[in-house]
Amino acid sequence: MHDSGEGGKEGRSVATIVYCIAQQLTTSCSSLRSSQFETTRIAVLDLDKYFQALDKALLRYHSLKIGDINKIIKELWSLIYKGADITNIKIVSGADTKASRSYNYRVVMSKGGTEMDMRGRCSAGQRVLAR
Repeated sequence: MHDSGEGGKEGRSVATIVYCIAQQLTTSCSSLRSSQFETTRIAVLDLDKYFQALDKALLRYHSLKIGDINKIIKELWSLIYKGADITNIKIVSGADTKASRSYNYRVVMSKGGTEMDMRGRCSAGQRVLAR
């Protein structure tokens, strides 16, 4: 009798211990999944911020370089072209679509403050000089 009473007690306490361990493992796994999800979410947010900052920086760099090229073109145009109908030419870029990150470049001529696309509106000689 003595053995069976203790055995029953030990059986319940082992079962209770196993149950408690299972509960703790379930809780630990759940909190681990939660922390992994939170870490992934924070990483995605950080990557999105980095992408937006890099995109802004590239667009700014691109516009600065187009500006530098246009300064050089203006100087060369005034040295080479002696006509009075076009005072300046420059390259203008416009984004086709934001998703594809492609740009549409065109050459624009100006007389005073009015700008016009050169395509189809300039002579063969002006076209050669603009290239």
